[in-house]
Amino acid sequence: MNKVFLIGNVGKTPELKYLPNGTAKLEFSIATSESWKDKVSGQWQEKSTWHSIFLFGKQAEQLNTILSKGTEVFIEGKISVRSWEKEGKTVYKNEIMADKVKAMARHSQAKEDPDLSQSIKNIGNQLGLNGEAVFVPEFTTDDLPF
Repeated sequence: MNKVFLIGNVGKTPELKYLPNGTAKLEFSIATSESWKDKVSGQWQEKSTWHSIFLFGKQAEQLNTILSKGTEVFIEGKISVRSWEKEGKTVYKNEIMADKVKAMARHSQAKEDPDLSQSIKNIGNQLGLNGEAVFVPEFTTDDLPF
């Protein structure tokens, strides 16, 4: 099965293009991060990874009006590998072909901004999610049982 789920922040303003047949294609990148406590030094470490995302159709056009640099998003899709020739060598690029993209807000953000929850629900309505808002619970790795 080829399935991927990512939560991250949009790295730059998405770019909307149209294919020759008129289909919209939205391209953008997101940064995901992971953090852990170094077992030797006891210091917290963090690593960010960049992912190229693309999607097609009506959702691409709608998201183009909503997403901007820094927007936290949930991505569901699959890994796609593109290749091309450059200077006599084959170059490969891993990309995520998104099936679903949802804007997200943390519970603490919604508490600080009472209009945020409604704004996220409005975005969900525009994307056909029936007003569904996605909230991420606040926790640290110390909360995990392993």
